[in-house]
Amino acid sequence: EIASLISEIASLIRFFPAMAEIRRLIDSGAIGEVHSAHASFCQNDGAGSCSAALETGVYCAQFLLWAFPGQAAQLRGVSTHRADGSEHDDHVAAVLEFERGVGTLECSLRHASAREATICGTLGVIRVPFPFWCPTSFTVQQMGGLGSQTWAEPCAHHTPLPAVRGPFNFVHSQGLAYEATAVNRCLREGLTEAAAFDSEECLKLMRVVSGLRDAAASASQHSGNEGERA
Repeated sequence: EIASLISEIASLIRFFPAMAEIRRLIDSGAIGEVHSAHASFCQNDGAGSCSAALETGVYCAQFLLWAFPGQAAQLRGVSTHRADGSEHDDHVAAVLEFERGVGTLECSLRHASAREATICGTLGVIRVPFPFWCPTSFTVQQMGGLGSQTWAEPCAHHTPLPAVRGPFNFVHSQGLAYEATAVNRCLREGLTEAAAFDSEECLKLMRVVSGLRDAAASASQHSGNEGERA
């Protein structure tokens, strides 16, 4: 009976059509072989009350894993900050090493950032503007020639949000309907997980985020609250 239960983690980023289109373009070779990706999700809200790695870093990690499909991620460096008297990291920057590239992330609850993401390949760059964790648009720009100085015009991609009425607390919350639709399909077809975010991908994400938190805790123990590194 347990084996027949559906298992799905609430992770809206994986279910947005724009993310599927980004993966399709990566697989097509539109920007060549991906060697680098970066995501930043910083907001001045909640510092000290919860972990930045869990609150916003999880979306950065999700994006990096999406940019390097099928590749294992190894945490190679972490810099973290904790507010005085808090048990929670409120600012984390990290480097993830993949089999054929490097991903970097920054998450914070004590300052704002552009909250954008980029994927860089041998032939060009994909840019995902705010809010990259629930995207409805992105651009693809091919680059080549001497010093990669021959730039094509950016090609913009847009996908509309579902026609769902609010009010909502957070940007692009209408997109939660994408995940609900995927779960509904699983229930109708007797599936135990959605292909866009299956148990293997969930475990990959959990390992990365757990690594961020462990590194933050270790750094705090060794060097106090300010300027920690692991």
